Amino acid sequence: MCRWPRFAVRLINSNFGVDELALAIVYPAALVGAAISDILWSRIPNWLSLFLVGWFVAYAIFVGVAFDVIGLRLGLGAGALAVGFVLFSFGLLGGG
Repeated sequence: MCRWPRFAVRLINSNFGVDELALAIVYPAALVGAAISDILWSRIPNWLSLFLVGWFVAYAIFVGVAFDVIGLRLGLGAGALAVGFVLFSFGLLGGG
């Protein structure tokens, strides 16, 4: 007999429709794919990073997040990327 974890049972019994559930599963699956790629080859493909940004925007619009909040989150992501560029240029982060 297969016993489902409690979170899976709650997710299945929740008010999510199939489309919302599919949207909510794709993003974490892409993040896992990026993590696996990073672990195995020390690279995350650019297309995967762009897919994650695009999927975030599409999902946020779909679930009704305000546009100013979407912009704020994209701005914070761009800021984190800029900080990463600066740290990389000084040899403090990444690149072996």
